[in-house]
Amino acid sequence: MEVQINYKGVDLVVEGNYYKGEEAVRYYSDMSGYPGSNSEFEITDVFVRDSFISVFNLFSAENLSEMEEICLIKIEE
Repeated sequence: MEVQINYKGVDLVVEGNYYKGEEAVRYYSDMSGYPGSNSEFEITDVFVRDSFISVFNLFSAENLSEMEEICLIKIEE
């Protein structure tokens, strides 16, 4: 999946895998439940928009984590 974002003033195309979250189940018939899960976006590559130049290796783990959150918000709007 490709998501176009603006990160710190730079237009980027972020490629990655999106995993939709699952809703919680309060109680099954046997009184067990399921807490659910949050959606996730796993970045596989980052490009400067309108080019094929990969800049993935220029970002720290913290930067990539911030971009993943921005992508999730954009996907789930």
